[in-house]
Amino acid sequence: VKAKVDSGNEAFNVLHGVDVQVNGNEVTFTTIDNKTLTKPFNDTITIHIGSGVKEERPLVSFNIKLQDKSYNDVMFSIADRTENEEPVLVGEPFIKKINALIDVNGLES
Repeated sequence: VKAKVDSGNEAFNVLHGVDVQVNGNEVTFTTIDNKTLTKPFNDTITIHIGSGVKEERPLVSFNIKLQDKSYNDVMFSIADRTENEEPVLVGEPFIKKINALIDVNGLES
């Protein structure tokens, strides 16, 4: 899945999800390719999305793979990214945690 790497995002990673339902210790949502997932509910996070608007999002963890490296229990907030170019956003905390560098060569202007 393509993701946007956002070094200016100081919050959690974000995965596209709609029809989000928290039921006790589980979160069910519809995500990429209309797949419905149920994941353990870890917590919630309040995101300031601008103009004083706040959005409360559930947090779930995923095991992910970037190139040839695997990372376990990576936290993602679930939010509707329909209007965004990429369905996944990888934020600064995860980039720092894995000691990744962002190569800006070849970026479109």
